[in-house]
Amino acid sequence: MAENESSPCGWEFVLMVALIGMALQKNAPAMERRLVAWEVAPVTAAGVAARAAYRRLGQGATLGKKACLNVAVNLFAKSANPLRPGVGWFGLLSLGVFLCPLAARRMGSLRYWNTEWLAAAVLVTGAGACFGLAMPAAWPWPVLWVGGVWAFANTGAALFCLCLAIWSFHKGSKRLHHGPAFKLPMMSKPCSGFTVGRVDPKIMPGHSRWLASGGGDIQLPFNRLSCGLTVLGEKGAGKSRLLFAIHDAIRRQHPNVPILIHDPKSEWYRTYYDPKADLFFAPHFKGTAAWSLWRDFREVPELRHELLSTCVYAHQDRDDTFWMDQAVDLLHQVSGFKTLSKAADYLGDIPHQHPDDEFLLSVFGTAKLGFLDLAKTELMSAISGARPLSIDDFLRQKGRIILLNNPSCASEQKGAFSLFLSAFLLRALSLPDVPEGTLRAVAIIDEALTFNLPPDVERRISTLCRSKGVCVVAGAQRLPDRQRNERGEWRTAEHTFAMKCVNQDTQRELSRKAGSLLFRRMAQSTTTSASERAAGQSHTRSEQDLSQEAIPPEHFGRLSPREFVLFHDQGIVTGRTVEVGREQRAVALPPYELREDVRRISMGLIADMPAQKEDEKEDGKEDGEDERD
Repeated sequence: MAENESSPCGWEFVLMVALIGMALQKNAPAMERRLVAWEVAPVTAAGVAARAAYRRLGQGATLGKKACLNVAVNLFAKSANPLRPGVGWFGLLSLGVFLCPLAARRMGSLRYWNTEWLAAAVLVTGAGACFGLAMPAAWPWPVLWVGGVWAFANTGAALFCLCLAIWSFHKGSKRLHHGPAFKLPMMSKPCSGFTVGRVDPKIMPGHSRWLASGGGDIQLPFNRLSCGLTVLGEKGAGKSRLLFAIHDAIRRQHPNVPILIHDPKSEWYRTYYDPKADLFFAPHFKGTAAWSLWRDFREVPELRHELLSTCVYAHQDRDDTFWMDQAVDLLHQVSGFKTLSKAADYLGDIPHQHPDDEFLLSVFGTAKLGFLDLAKTELMSAISGARPLSIDDFLRQKGRIILLNNPSCASEQKGAFSLFLSAFLLRALSLPDVPEGTLRAVAIIDEALTFNLPPDVERRISTLCRSKGVCVVAGAQRLPDRQRNERGEWRTAEHTFAMKCVNQDTQRELSRKAGSLLFRRMAQSTTTSASERAAGQSHTRSEQDLSQEAIPPEHFGRLSPREFVLFHDQGIVTGRTVEVGREQRAVALPPYELREDVRRISMGLIADMPAQKEDEKEDGKEDGEDERD
């Protein structure tokens, strides 16, 4: 009896369900007509969207599905009605989708934001997404469509930031703590500049592209030219075009300044040379400008030691400064004579007067190559056809001075070109200081690794160019290699253009110059004790430093032609060079001259040397003994 009283009334529940089912079945046609005829009042944009969705989804649906859809659409439509008074505020918040790129430019990529900033971005963009729901339906359709697009963009941004916030919370917050400045060179107001290219942030590697400047022209200030420019680029990278653009800009700004140009491929001669205004210097080509070197030794004696060092170091094949210094000292004695012929006679008598002095003969062999460069330069008036000029006359030149270094005879002219380059720059540096923005001389040295000036001369040129108004523009395919005894202070220029470079040492050096990005990550670790007595878990928060190269070394080998990375005194910028309308002309080069006069001097220095005769006698004795045997 007690068991029956405690059991539920199952038959009553079944009867109730049956009665409700009969009632619904009886009134089903009327309810279906009401659900089909029901429409959402389009008070807001949410109501318009709800009505369109109900008509679309309600076709062919069952009665139960229509009832559920009715409730869902009604709730969605009514949820936007309370937001109508604040539609203006939501409209302002919808602009938050544009704040994300600006904030990313200031604070770094979104994936490097901390969790708090990502949560704030979710709130702002999510509130802006409500703008599409709260717009009154009475607004014109174009306004509704535009507002819907903005709301959709905010919705996407909110979802993206939400996913990043969840991922950041799971992995730990990561933020940029330190990195190089990716910015354009600053232009002072009273100073003008010239355009060398156009900003292209796509040149940067993907992980640091968000740091690059967005766009605009890349301009270099004229008042910083004397701090030096260097252009590094492989064959076909566009290095010559960029040098042309720099030359044209300097020529327009300073038309009366002499410009010394090293022309290793004869392209500068064919492109720019004007016989009425320009000069070319080439010891083996007729019509060249002549340099009275021995007269400068007398009138500008302070140049003598540096020029003698230059002509000796031009033939250096090893790092042995002892023999170089001894050869320079010997040339000091030789250059003290009033004429070149007397100097040649004195130098030629050394092997005859000291046949057994092996040390002096070794020094003589080192000094002989430098002396031939001196002779080749001094005797240029024989093929020039014009009055020899002093180095001061060259500095007063208002046009170009082209060092015509034809590839077919580059080794013959290397020493003379090194002499002239050293004299030109050192003489300009010995003059008084000039105001900022004023240039006294310009040297454009294409294929700068051709020259190997003495270390002291290199450092002096690099140190004093700024105050003396001397601009040195160097172009090369790679940086100097110290293992090959190559030097070049132009590697420390204030503006360095890095184009496509395949040399691995150069790539690593440029990557170090770009620096690294330092990120700090807040990580949380959970530790569970293995002991049965210990209960619970311990949580530890730690800060980790993560470093990444701003520009990896291999990225410099992937640059396309005309693309460059500019290192300047304020940061880094990437871009593409400007178009240069210069083309080579069909101009014949001057005729080549063998220089028999220098050849006779060279033969006089090596003819009838006692050591050579003794070697010949010993060889003859050995041959005779071999025949007797």
